[in-house]
Amino acid sequence: MNRYIVIASHGPFAKGAYESLKMFFSSLNNCKYFTAYVEDYNFENEVDTFLESITSDDELIVFTDLLGGSVNTQLLPLTNRDHTHIISGFNFPLLVSTLVLSSEEYLSPVDIQLLIDEAKSGICYVNILADDFNCDE
Repeated sequence: MNRYIVIASHGPFAKGAYESLKMFFSSLNNCKYFTAYVEDYNFENEVDTFLESITSDDELIVFTDLLGGSVNTQLLPLTNRDHTHIISGFNFPLLVSTLVLSSEEYLSPVDIQLLIDEAKSGICYVNILADDFNCDE
């Protein structure tokens, strides 16, 4: 079993996330990005070609930018595929946390929810934190 991470977005957001991940990881062989609505790029064909390259035993974790958006909606049928998780509204900490996990066992829905909860906790209003650290001094 291989685990594949897919980042999909409207425009170049997914590519930007992927490029940022390259700063933290020496290898992203099992990570792929898809950018919809970008000139000279056929989102559906690229996704189909990728899906044909993996096996039914492979785990697929798909990150999309916007719940209910066209990218998310186009990938929604993948929820019928075994060992596949679709997560919408991703952030960078969620990508990093997912990439550092061992891929020896499939992730469960509980594992996925824990990753999401952890990533949510990384979103904060920094101005309030700055007061605690006396950043004006």
